[in-house]
Amino acid sequence: MQATAVDPLTSIDAGTARELTRRFGSPLYVVLEDVIRDRYRRLSGAFEGSGVRAQVCFSVKTNYVTGVCRVFEAEGAVAEIVSGFEYEVARKAGFPDQRVVFNGPYKPPDELALLAGRGRINAESIAELDLLEAIAAERGEVFPVGLRLSLPIGAVPWSRFGFSLESGEAHEAIAYVVSRPHLELAGLHAHIGTNLTQLEPFRESTRLLCELASTLRRDGVNLSYVDVGGGFAAPRSRLLTVPESEWSPPPIQAWAEGIAGAFKETFPIQDAAPMLMVEPGRALISEAGVTLVSVYSAKTVHGKRTVTTDGGINLVPSTGIKHELRNLTRTDGPVAPVDVFGPLCMQVDCLGADVTMVVPEAGDVIGIFDTGAYDYVHSLQFIRLRPAVVMLDAGGNARLIRNAETPEYLLALDA
Repeated sequence: MQATAVDPLTSIDAGTARELTRRFGSPLYVVLEDVIRDRYRRLSGAFEGSGVRAQVCFSVKTNYVTGVCRVFEAEGAVAEIVSGFEYEVARKAGFPDQRVVFNGPYKPPDELALLAGRGRINAESIAELDLLEAIAAERGEVFPVGLRLSLPIGAVPWSRFGFSLESGEAHEAIAYVVSRPHLELAGLHAHIGTNLTQLEPFRESTRLLCELASTLRRDGVNLSYVDVGGGFAAPRSRLLTVPESEWSPPPIQAWAEGIAGAFKETFPIQDAAPMLMVEPGRALISEAGVTLVSVYSAKTVHGKRTVTTDGGINLVPSTGIKHELRNLTRTDGPVAPVDVFGPLCMQVDCLGADVTMVVPEAGDVIGIFDTGAYDYVHSLQFIRLRPAVVMLDAGGNARLIRNAETPEYLLALDA
């Protein structure tokens, strides 16, 4: 299904910002439900249109608020997790074990045992394979297992993770799994980086995985899936280290079309092909997040307008990304460069320097866009507590999906 693009920059007007902060407090995390559904449907729809049997995963680590995960579950996504905690989030959000994939370099025995034999597990080391073999032997079962491969792709290949294809380690791991009586090789997985803006590395990684899958098939090992990972850059989340002229990630549909095209080079007949899986991460959720902060005070420092707000880098720690900041209260009035600071007792608590906007006054609400990925999960309980999270639907209706932290909640953790 192809959905119409939804622009998050037009999703919250002055009245909505004022009403949300009145009802739920300020600062406030806002999640735009229609943006989530739009991005997911455009990506999955592009795979469907290409004729490739594909499964889109949502990386829980990008935003583990249960209400966010529930939207992806309702859309049919698979939950991609990297910890037992994220597994509990996925379960609470309604994901069945069959729609969970467990990745990551650290999977202790108790966490492996939770999903072993039920969800997909992509192993990264012989130690993990030995653990899975031992659990399966104890239960008298045979577990399907995938292998994460390290591929020689990209300017800075992620060589830390998985079994190296280039050195031959990947083939040794394959032989190891095939030789285990309680393990069955079910899939191949790779994740080549993050914030990548070019399609060609994904085409190349897809080709490498598919060629290996095809070779295994000729040897009698039929894989059920090939997972090409993610790392797609979100269109507006430009890294500050990259000039604006060089930041042009493809539209979300183009990622699907490029990967599907490379997949079909090896598997032109889909009836005989393994499932293609992708884990887009921030590309699905980044644009769906807007953080609202209120101006506490405004003054002129060295001839420049400077404001202090009630939320700073404690709430939006992704300071290496160029965020769009807008005065949501005032759309008319003098426009000038403004330095926007947060409430922390630190000079570095700056949300944006020389931000061109309608000059804010005390009480105005400023929107910080593209904060859906990683900002909440990386946020700090430092000096100020974390605020509430609300979901805003396409009709403008808001519902609370996570309570604000309170002193009582945190102090209750004391032993």
